[in-house]
Amino acid sequence: MLGKIKILAFDELGDTLQGITDGYIYATVVQDPYNFGYRSMELLNALSKGDRSQIPANKIIYIPERVINKDNVKAFWDDMNKKLGKK
Repeated sequence: MLGKIKILAFDELGDTLQGITDGYIYATVVQDPYNFGYRSMELLNALSKGDRSQIPANKIIYIPERVINKDNVKAFWDDMNKKLGKK
């Protein structure tokens, strides 16, 4: 059914990224766990110093999702591997 059915996935598993690279998967929607952790540590550091200025009025800190497809899969995968210390 390759070429007839478009497969969309969720998250950045290696098999999913390889499927995008190989053309079996059209795209995947990924969260950003690196920035979840990074922003959490920034906020906790500020709070430990009594600084609450980084907390928005609505108390929601939005970290955007991303859509990964054939156009950006290589750059995404390279960046992810770099952050994981794999390259």
